Amino acid sequence: ASSELIKQGIVDGDWRRRQAGYFYLGYIAEACKKIFSKNLEETMKMAASGVVDEHPRVQYAGLTCLGLMLTEQSPQAQKAFHSEILPQLLGIMNSDALIKIKTQATSAAVNFVRELIRVDENEIEETEKETSAIEEYTDELLEACSKLFTEALDANYPPLQEEVLALVSCIATLIEDKFVKYYPNFMPGLKQIILTTPNETTHQRELRSNTIQTIGFLMDAIKNDKDNIGEFKEDAKDIVGIFSKLLLSGEVTDDDPQVTAVTNALTQVAAVLQDDFAPYMPEIMDKLLKGTQVEVDFKLEDAELPTLEQDENLTSVTFKMKGLDGQKKLSLNTSALETKINSTQVIRALAESLGVTFFPYVEPTWAAVSGLFDYKYSRAVRGVSVECCQYLILACKELDQKLQLMALMVPKFEACIESLIKKKDTQELVTLLKEYYHCLKIFKEPHPLTADQITNIVTLMEEACKLAWEDKKTTLDEMAKKRDVLDDEDFDEYKAGLDEIEKVYLYVMELSGQLMRIYKDAVTEPLKTRLFPLFVDNINKSENTDHEVIDSLCFFIDCCEFLAIDFLHAIYKEMLDKFSDIYAQYKDEEDRDIVQSLSFGLGVIAARLTPHQYSFYAPRVLTILEEVINVPDRLSEQNSYATENALSSLLKIVYFQKATSKVTDAQVQSYLELLPIRDDLDEALAANTLFIEQVELKN
Repeated sequence: ASSELIKQGIVDGDWRRRQAGYFYLGYIAEACKKIFSKNLEETMKMAASGVVDEHPRVQYAGLTCLGLMLTEQSPQAQKAFHSEILPQLLGIMNSDALIKIKTQATSAAVNFVRELIRVDENEIEETEKETSAIEEYTDELLEACSKLFTEALDANYPPLQEEVLALVSCIATLIEDKFVKYYPNFMPGLKQIILTTPNETTHQRELRSNTIQTIGFLMDAIKNDKDNIGEFKEDAKDIVGIFSKLLLSGEVTDDDPQVTAVTNALTQVAAVLQDDFAPYMPEIMDKLLKGTQVEVDFKLEDAELPTLEQDENLTSVTFKMKGLDGQKKLSLNTSALETKINSTQVIRALAESLGVTFFPYVEPTWAAVSGLFDYKYSRAVRGVSVECCQYLILACKELDQKLQLMALMVPKFEACIESLIKKKDTQELVTLLKEYYHCLKIFKEPHPLTADQITNIVTLMEEACKLAWEDKKTTLDEMAKKRDVLDDEDFDEYKAGLDEIEKVYLYVMELSGQLMRIYKDAVTEPLKTRLFPLFVDNINKSENTDHEVIDSLCFFIDCCEFLAIDFLHAIYKEMLDKFSDIYAQYKDEEDRDIVQSLSFGLGVIAARLTPHQYSFYAPRVLTILEEVINVPDRLSEQNSYATENALSSLLKIVYFQKATSKVTDAQVQSYLELLPIRDDLDEALAANTLFIEQVELKN
C-alpha cells in the first residue's frame, strides 16, 4: 500500500516530500523486512538513491534510510550491492560535505560492516563473519576514518568521533588478524587520546570511554597473530598501566562510563597477554570479587517516614498497595547494582579470555557466583553468574579438577532448574538449560554425571518441556482472544515471547544430545521413556514452528545415532516415515534448514540398519536425497548445506547399503563429482573418514 506513495515521494520536486519519503522508507524497513527482501534490488536502489540527492536534508534522510535498510537486509544487501554502496559512502566521507552529513555517512558504513558479523543468539554455532564484501574497500575505509577522526577532534564534534571509533571497532572485529597491518596507524593515537584528553566535561569523558572501547576491540582483533605477538604484548602492558592508573587515580567514580569501558577492555587485553596478565590479576580480581558482593540496599518502608540522608545513587518509587496501610516507598541503590552486574560480567569475560591462567581464581570465583544463581534483585546478575560456570571448568588444568568442580555445580543447577519450573519461569529456565549444556559439552568421556544425576536432569527436562508447552498454549490462547485488538507491535511482543518459550525445547534437545554423545546406549532407558514421547508429540502439533520441527528432528537423529540398537530397531520405521512426510511438506520452502537436517538424518539411520531392515525404504530415501542434490543452484549459499548433507548421506549409503539400495557405479561417480564438501565441515570430516577407511582397505 505504501510502495507507490514512497516512489512518488522520493522523486518529488519538493525536497520536503523527498525527505519524508526516505525517512518513511527507512522507518518501515524492519516491519516490511520480508516484503522488501523479495525484491531486494529495487528496494536497495530506492534506499540508496537519496544518498546522492543535492539537498543536504534529503541526503541526510537518504543516509538514514540506507543505514536502516542495511541492518534489516543484511548480509544479502551488503554482498550483492557493496560495489554500489561503499563507493558512495566513501565519496561522502572524503568530501567537503557538512560534518553532520559525513557523520551520517559514517553511521551508515557502521551498519554496513556491523551486520556482516552474525552472532548466534543461542550460543551454539560459531560467530559468522562475511569479510568479502569489504575486502577491496578496507584500506579506503580506514584511511577515511583516520582523516574524519582528526576532523572530528579539531571541530570538537562528538557524534562524528563516536561513529568513526565505532566503524574502526567494527572493521577490526570483522577482519580480525588482517587488521594487524592497520594497527600501528591507530593504536598510538588512541593511547595518546587517553593520556592527553582532560577528564572534566561529559563530552571528554564520552570520548575517552569510546576510545577505551576501541582499544579493546583492536586488542581483540590482533590477539591470534603469532608473528607480532611480542610487540602487541608490550603495547598491552602499556595499556594495562594506563587503565590501572585511571582506575586508581580517584578521578573516576563507579558510575563513570569509563569504568565499564576499562573493565571490559581489560578482558580483551588479557586475551593478548595470557600468562603475562597474571601479575595484574590479584588487584583486579580483589576489586571485582568485592564488586560481586556489594549490597544494593533494597528497602521497603513507609513513605511518610523522614529519611536522614538521601543517597544520589538511590532510586525509589512510592506506591499504595492493597493490604498495606499508607504509602510505601521501594528503594534500591542502582549504582551498587550496576557495580555488581559489571563485576560479574568482567569476571566471566576474564575467565573466558585467560583459560588456565585464571585457575588460581576459580575457587573464590565459584564461591562468589554460586551464591548469585538465585540473586533476587537482578535477572542480569543471575544470568551472568550461571554463564561463568563453563569458563571456570575450562580454567581447570586437570580432568580431576574439572570433575570436582562439575560435581559442585550439578546440584546447584538441578536445584535452580527445579525452582524455576515451580515458578513457571521459562525465560530463566532457558538460561539454566543452555549453561548446563555448555558445561556438559566440555566433557568427552562418561565421567561428569552419576546415574542418579542423569535420571534427575532427564526428569527435569521432561518437566521443562511440559511447562513450555503449557506456556505456549496459554500465550496462543491469549493471542487468539485479542486478535482483533492486537497491533503489529503487540503481535511482535507476543512472537518474541513465543520464541523464548520454544528455546526450552532447543536446549533440552542440545543437552539430551550431549548426554547421548557421552553415555550412548547407557542413557537409552530414561530418554526413550521420558523425552522421546514428548518430541514425537511435539513434532505432530499443528502449532509447530520451523524451529520446533528442527529441534525434534535433531533429537530423533541423536536417538538413532547414539542410543541402543534395539531402540533404533523399534523406531526406525516411524522415523523414516516421519522424515519422508516432513520432506514432502518442506521440500519447496525457501529456508532449507529442515531439509538439511532430515537429509543428514536419513544417512545416520541407513548406516545403522541391517540390509533387510533398510531394503523397503531404500528407493524412497535415495529419491529424496537425489532430489536434494539436484535442485537448481544446489551450491548456492541458500542450498549448499542441504546439498552437502544429502551428498554425505548418499556416500554413507554407498558405503553401508550400496547393494541394498541398488546404487549404480554411474550414480556413485556423479556423487563423487560433487566433492569436495566445502561449507559443512562436520560432514566434510565424515565423508573424508569414509574415504580414508576405503583407502586403508585398498578398495
